[in-house]
Amino acid sequence: NVRGLNNPSKHNEVRQFISSNSISMIGILESKVRFHNLDYVVRSINKKWQCTSNHTVSLQGRVVVMWDPSLLSFEPSFVTEQAIHGKAILPGNVTVQLSFVYGLCDRNARQSLWSELIQCAGLFNQYPWVIMGDFNVTRLGIKHSSSRLVTKAMNDFNRAVIAAELEDLKCTGLFYTWSNMRSGAGSISKKLDRAMGISDHSPVTIHMRNRQEYRGRPFKFLNFWAKNEMFMHVVSQEWAKEHAGPPLAVIHKKLKCLKARLRQFCRRPDSKVVELRACLHQMQLDLHGGVVSPNAIEQERQLRLAVACAARDEEAFFKQRSRVQWLKEGDSNT
Repeated sequence: NVRGLNNPSKHNEVRQFISSNSISMIGILESKVRFHNLDYVVRSINKKWQCTSNHTVSLQGRVVVMWDPSLLSFEPSFVTEQAIHGKAILPGNVTVQLSFVYGLCDRNARQSLWSELIQCAGLFNQYPWVIMGDFNVTRLGIKHSSSRLVTKAMNDFNRAVIAAELEDLKCTGLFYTWSNMRSGAGSISKKLDRAMGISDHSPVTIHMRNRQEYRGRPFKFLNFWAKNEMFMHVVSQEWAKEHAGPPLAVIHKKLKCLKARLRQFCRRPDSKVVELRACLHQMQLDLHGGVVSPNAIEQERQLRLAVACAARDEEAFFKQRSRVQWLKEGDSNT
């Protein structure tokens, strides 16, 4: 959504966006370009590209579609005030149905758009179908920065999505796609723009790599960490931190931060046991050969307790690693 494409500076922004993302087809919403200026605007962006628009039903061309004819072709099937629906033939003679959507701001006015999508689901059943654009309504409460209410307009949208058997496509980038540009308590952000698709039920193929890229060791919670005197403090500290984003994203960030802190705890208690036992052995040798003081005896007692505690951690570690509930073969489950 460019919110007006008449300014030459906007042409440059679109041109850079196309170049930096290697785009061969683009849907431009809210162009505000009159039909007699459309050819000039398109040529300013890329004189080799072709375009189509919904100027026949919208004076200011609410939807403009541009594409590189050297890479693909696009043939509009039907055009309405809120969408351009058509068929694209991609390299390799791959055919997909495309719908570029810009929903009206009024709930009642969008009813015709929902009917269109349901109708297209029946018409576009021969090829994969992708729908993208600004629907001017969110699907879920978490897509709104300051409200979790599910409105009637959202229910209308969701009913259409279910009836047309659509699914949101995986996306990256910023979570919210629209803002009212205000600050403070009046600031509102929403996810109004999205891409959805429907499968043609083609066979799925999986390509196995001969050599898998190293992505680091998977995280595994070690049970003996819970006995660490700092464990609850670390968990409480990380869980109390504030993170921005929807609820699930916040939980994910907290767990990720907690994981890094927990990994700072001892990972192999068996090495700690060896070290403590060596210290205890040396202390016992010193006690055996010299004068025994009450302080030295207390130090030896504390060291014995530390060895016993570390030994329990070692046992728990190897039990967990071998997934057994009792010792079978020796002190280290080996």
